[in-house]
Amino acid sequence: MGTYTSAGASANSTVTMLAGTSPSIEEPAGGGSWTAFQASSGDLYVASSASGPYNLGLGMMAGTSPAIANLAGGGWGIVFQANTGTLWTDTSGSKNSGLGMMAGTNPSITAADGGGFWAAFQANTGILWEYSSASGGYDLGISMLKGTSPAIAGLPSSLEIAYVGSAGTLWVWNSSTGSTNTGQAVAIGTSPSIAYTAGGAWEVAFQTGGGTLATYSPSGVTDYPQPVAADSSPAITAMTGGGYALAWEGSGTDLLDFSDAPDSDGTSLLTMAPGTSPALTQ
Repeated sequence: MGTYTSAGASANSTVTMLAGTSPSIEEPAGGGSWTAFQASSGDLYVASSASGPYNLGLGMMAGTSPAIANLAGGGWGIVFQANTGTLWTDTSGSKNSGLGMMAGTNPSITAADGGGFWAAFQANTGILWEYSSASGGYDLGISMLKGTSPAIAGLPSSLEIAYVGSAGTLWVWNSSTGSTNTGQAVAIGTSPSIAYTAGGAWEVAFQTGGGTLATYSPSGVTDYPQPVAADSSPAITAMTGGGYALAWEGSGTDLLDFSDAPDSDGTSLLTMAPGTSPALTQ
């Protein structure tokens, strides 16, 4: 498992990841980073930029990836599909939600105001669910495309979930107004990423049906002439000064990134394993 910073520094944790899985990264309040990933042993690991990787001793479902968030009250929240096929969480201790997940899919997490977190996942029924660390799971009654994973972001006054609908197009669910079909085709075997941006807005990154990079926001779709590797999903994060940054696996398995301003050319960074996806934090 490796990390890369915008300053050009890369690091290898020396712990091997399970093939076909992807890491998740978050920046704690004090700086540095926490990265959650599935090791080749099948166990959930967290790597700290300050103290290195350590094994949480929790078995994950093969071929799935965890998600991590920095919590408002301090510490991290992690959600993952356990080797039993159910959604598990880890904060100050691990917890089995008892909610079954669709095989081969991953949950997403966002911090809740005042502490705790919200998560989104595809249930083993093919339905989109959300989960609160405070109050448990909620069946949203929305059908997802089998084998895809939702992405969740917390806004000041709402939750947003980006997901692939059963017909293969990008949808965005809002906790106040419900679901909207963007009409944008998403590449088979890939899933969207979502980030809260300045001014109470949000931005979704996804691989189009044509295999290129695109973003979607309330103002519409932005297409970039950048190819994305098959079976790989782009990552997005909000920038402190406004706008967003993207990272994705290019068609040549290179890790690429750029900000929405000032350029959109893509900068080659490091080589990635085929069929995996990067994670990004500001």
